[in-house]
Amino acid sequence: MKIKGADFFDSLCGILTEKRGDMLYLTPKEAPYIRIGNALSRVESVVPINEKTTVGFVNLLINSSTVKVKKPFMEARFNYESRESGKFKVLVSHGHNGYMLSISPVVDEVPEIESLGLSDRIRKLVHTQSGLILIIGKSNSGKSTTAASLVDLINKNYAKRIVVMEESLKYLHKDWLSTVKQPFIRVSDILNLSNEFDKTVGDASVLAIDGFPMYETMRLSLMAARKGLLVIAAVGTNGGVSEALRLMIECFPEDDRKEARKTLAATLKAVLWQNLLPKKDGTGVLPVFEMLLNDTVISSLIYNERYHLLRPTMAAGSIRGMITITQALAEAADKDILNKEAAKKFRDDTYSYYVNPVKEAYY
Repeated sequence: MKIKGADFFDSLCGILTEKRGDMLYLTPKEAPYIRIGNALSRVESVVPINEKTTVGFVNLLINSSTVKVKKPFMEARFNYESRESGKFKVLVSHGHNGYMLSISPVVDEVPEIESLGLSDRIRKLVHTQSGLILIIGKSNSGKSTTAASLVDLINKNYAKRIVVMEESLKYLHKDWLSTVKQPFIRVSDILNLSNEFDKTVGDASVLAIDGFPMYETMRLSLMAARKGLLVIAAVGTNGGVSEALRLMIECFPEDDRKEARKTLAATLKAVLWQNLLPKKDGTGVLPVFEMLLNDTVISSLIYNERYHLLRPTMAAGSIRGMITITQALAEAADKDILNKEAAKKFRDDTYSYYVNPVKEAYY
């Protein structure tokens, strides 16, 4: 590929869009790499990019930016609109080999929560003033879209100040009844720099977090929940609700776990384990959720590390809106919606391993 300048940069953006990637990485003397979910692979159709080319890309971004950026700089962030492939966020950092670029696509329209086929149980979660809502699932389970849709629901129904922090920006939120800030900042900076939390979050009443490592996500989520914010956090994990909550506590240093459990037990509102399973008619996927809603019993189980009792308690709490993955799959089976082979594969590959109570329940 020998295209130069804006055309070359647009073509790289086009590759990212065509492959439905999450991020494209450009480094001098290397071929581009694309991240799709957790998988990172080389873009074989593009030859290694030299330093002169990356400098040209940076100049293109500076010249097209509405915000003045002067070189030299160690790090800068840009909005870029490709002629054919849409809008992108670009992080540029300067290292020993020159400028390195990380490009991520941005979607203007956030899917409305009704379009995702989510239940009323989930839509009702945002009608609260404070607390922690956790959306868990593996890569490409749709948890980021669900989190964005919950933010959008708040945005269109309440006059609040919302801060959205994402490792890579996917959806661009407009101001409706609320005002929404999507700052470019590392979670590690907020956690490690004094006063950075107050400077970033300010007087916000809602904080959404997505795409960061579990420990960073949980530290920031619990910090914000303690201050009385409504927190919506998407967390990557392969396990169900019981297993994920245990992992979220165990990711803290041992000396900090008791305080983390205390805060989580007190501030948690709900946990959603989201899975996307194909429909039998081939028209798309169906979100299948396991959902925990906190109450005094659940809170006590979390604080006392009785994670193996969470799922039986959820099963007994269906009248309050809780549902286990077993019950969710049964509901879908009764409606004859799911592809039966896919549902069986889910049970074989995931259900039998993750959904059973943790081993300690049997001893």
